Amino acid sequence: MEKTRVLVFVDYYEPGFKAGGPIRTLKNIFDVLKTEFDFYIITRNHDIADNKPYEFETGKWIPFNNAYILYLHENKLTNKKLKDIVEEVKPVTIYFNSFCSLHFSIKVLFWLRKCSVKKVLAPRGEFSSAALKIKWFRKWVFINVANWFNLYTDIFFHASSEFEKEDITAQINCKEVIVISDLVSNLQLQPKENYRKENNTLKLCYLGRISSVKNIEFCIESMATAKDSKIILDIYGPIEDEKYFQKCRDLIKRKQLINQVQYKGIVEAFNVQQVIKKYDFLFLPSKGENFGHVIFESIAAGTPVIISKHTFWNRFKNREPWGYYIPIDDSNFVADLLHQCCKMNNENYLKLSMCAFELAREVANSSNEKVAMKKLLN
Repeated sequence: MEKTRVLVFVDYYEPGFKAGGPIRTLKNIFDVLKTEFDFYIITRNHDIADNKPYEFETGKWIPFNNAYILYLHENKLTNKKLKDIVEEVKPVTIYFNSFCSLHFSIKVLFWLRKCSVKKVLAPRGEFSSAALKIKWFRKWVFINVANWFNLYTDIFFHASSEFEKEDITAQINCKEVIVISDLVSNLQLQPKENYRKENNTLKLCYLGRISSVKNIEFCIESMATAKDSKIILDIYGPIEDEKYFQKCRDLIKRKQLINQVQYKGIVEAFNVQQVIKKYDFLFLPSKGENFGHVIFESIAAGTPVIISKHTFWNRFKNREPWGYYIPIDDSNFVADLLHQCCKMNNENYLKLSMCAFELAREVANSSNEKVAMKKLLN
């Protein structure tokens, strides 16, 4: 039986990894739906902030991890090239992974405005209030122009949560916003073994892109308020906003936390869970996550989380504890929580760890999102 063809546009994809969640989101879609869909991806031929091209041949379809990928420099994605690609692939659906991307979303949608193929756009959290504040004037102008000329009224938007749907509908006129949480894979269920939390110590891990949306400053402020020498925080991730991270470094020095808060560099995608397993908790007080794949990877490794309420995972707040939700404007509250976690004994910690893993298994085994995603792409 011939598979359904889907043409996918995304700024960055494997073997790149610095773009974080969107790459993992797409990889999971391809892995889970590989028996029924053929995915054709058009993406840049290099990673974020890295002009060195991949070793793959550019301008030619390459079979790679359950998909076919066309690596291009953004300047090579012309109107004529695009029309040739659509004619060659003959997709049932075209799936975009950004609202703001100039080369891999805005231009392509403009060139394809008369194309009758179904179009789906996943903004990946770009409409959250925190994200909109970055280069806000440019975004404000474009959103208003788009609404004035009805540029997106024939396009389906894919939201990963009800939170994200509300953000989208508040800003853009579109055909419909469909909520489907991101697909995850059973292969990511890898609980830590023989782990023991030490008494009166707390090992925290932040893992993600370094940007103001991720709210790392709040991590540091909470650590400073806790004033407990037995609490450490290790920060991992690509530095997306150097000015912001310099503010974080200055704050670490000013609060005299150099020995407790340290930057540990970038972690490649295949090694994320192995790193998280070494810590007691993932600490992610993000101002907004449309899904938060690192949260899933953490609980799938049996590492509980300390996260903000502004994520997809807030829907599980009434379950047996598997982590902690925190306000991101009250460092005193979070400092008290960190003290409690520091004093937590190993027996209680392992119960929390098991509940986190059980939630991950439940989410991974759910078929609802898979069925909904198949319908969206058909």
